[in-house]
Amino acid sequence: MLEFVDAKLTALPALAQVANQEGVYLGRALSTLAALDADRSSDAEQRRRAEELAVPPFAYHHRGTLAYLGRAAAADFGEGQAYKGSNLAAKYLWRSVYWSQQVSLRTRFLLMMDWIKELLFGRDLSKF
Repeated sequence: MLEFVDAKLTALPALAQVANQEGVYLGRALSTLAALDADRSSDAEQRRRAEELAVPPFAYHHRGTLAYLGRAAAADFGEGQAYKGSNLAAKYLWRSVYWSQQVSLRTRFLLMMDWIKELLFGRDLSKF
């Protein structure tokens, strides 16, 4: 049994980017399989072949990494393209990417409010 599990493992990084791509892949695969399941007229072997053709194996595509480190940021966009910035430009590059990845307007609003509080009062709230 462990040999079977080991054969199926991949060396993908434990990142939200991977989980996001896997979730999109799984959603599309399940929708495709549900559409194929609606057609129950074909025999089992024919359906198995159709499922294999309809759902290709998962392929991860690295879209880059962005790290915000205090007053500096570094970005790796893959294929040898990189960005190293400091201070204000790096901060707002990171924030714009992070803000655009938020799903709901509520989350975007709360995030914006947190950033405004940081602008007005600073990061260290222990002195209040």
